[in-house]
Amino acid sequence: MILLNKGVAENSRVIRVHGSKPKYYQHVLGYNSRLDELQAAILNVNFKRLPEFPDLRRQKAVFSSPNLCKVIF
Repeated sequence: MILLNKGVAENSRVIRVHGSKPKYYQHVLGYNSRLDELQAAILNVNFKRLPEFPDLRRQKAVFSSPNLCKVIF
């Protein structure tokens, strides 16, 4: 990551190491999120289909809305 703002760069580094600046002292909430190969492969396929997703959601909503009104909870 290339950042020109030193403050943003420092905050990014701190968040990257789970919020800890001196080791084992977390002064901000950091993240432990990793993307494995399987997730990356699925995302690669889905990114190609990304423009289709809003239309699919609309189609499902057109079908679901009237039918869900009939359901008693």
